Order: sequence, then C-alpha cells, then structure tokens
Amino acid sequence: GGASAGGASGGSCNVTPPGWPASFAPWSRNPVMLPATQASGHGLNNIYAPDLQRVMGQYVMFYGAQGSDGHDRIFMAWSRDRAEWRKWPSDIAPQPVLDRGTSNHVNDPSLVIVSSCSWAMYYTDADVAENDRIWLARNTSGNSNSLTSFTKDRMVLSVGAPGSWDADKVGRPSVILENGVYKMWF
Repeated sequence: GGASAGGASGGSCNVTPPGWPASFAPWSRNPVMLPATQASGHGLNNIYAPDLQRVMGQYVMFYGAQGSDGHDRIFMAWSRDRAEWRKWPSDIAPQPVLDRGTSNHVNDPSLVIVSSCSWAMYYTDADVAENDRIWLARNTSGNSNSLTSFTKDRMVLSVGAPGSWDADKVGRPSVILENGVYKMWF
C-alpha cells in the first residue's frame, strides 16, 4: 500500500522543527520564581500553573499560589527578559489579582486579550473541596495598563451528565481567541 494523504508510509518523522537542539536540559537559573513564604496568602511553598502574556514590551505571568491557609489564589508577576521575575506589587508582599472570595480555591489562569482595554481570565474555581468548574473573570479597570484586579463574572463550563467522562470535574483551561472564536482546552 501507498501513503495516505495525511501520513507517510515507512519513513521517519521529524518531531522537532529545523534548527532546534537535539535535546533539552533544565535551565541553570531555575527556578525562575519562588513562593513568598512570609506572605500568608501566597507562600505555602506552592506556586504553579503559569500563563504568560506579552504586554507593552514586557512579559506578564499569571499563576496560582497556595497560601498558608490552604486556599489558592491567582497572582501576577512581570519581567522584561522572562528570566528575572518580580511579583506584583512587591516580591515581599504579593497580592492576588483574583482572590478566592467564598470559594475554596481559584487557580490555573488562562488570559485572553479581548480588546485594548479588556482582558478575560478563564480559571478553575472550586466552591468547596475540589469541586472544580471553569469560570470567567474580567479586569475591573477597563484599562489594559491595569492587569492587577479581576472580578469573578460567571461560570462558563460545568461538569457533564452523570456517567460521562467529565461528570466529576472540569478545570485547568487553556483558552485562545482566534478569528473571533474562543477555543478552550481543559
């Protein structure tokens, strides 16, 4: 048989683009950011789930952190070179850009630039325990210069029917806006 239109028969598959290294190794300057253990809402030694965006010539990282109270919140850090990161508003006392409110935890942010003055944050929210659902929050300033305050808007994806593959939890969204269509992986 011959090769089908979508595949090859008997050949090798190049899995890395031309010019990429043959292997990867951890960067010698890892970790790029550590928890602020002195800040009760930030540093129980658990920061994770980064989402990076390029904004006005610098990089912005939204990420989850578990506080000493056991609850997760979403924070922001910025960098000019993606190597040296600074937490907002300070490394010593970072503040959440989306606090948990009455939820057990909020985490796993994925941000989309909707317009020059509007951002949408899709994230995992658990009202109790790990009852994960996907929610939307919006920047409250209406200003692209201020990515430091988001307000919970509404749930955008809940669990499926009993017995379905997504009957228990849905979370960890990754969202893009492409040609006017929002696409989510979760």
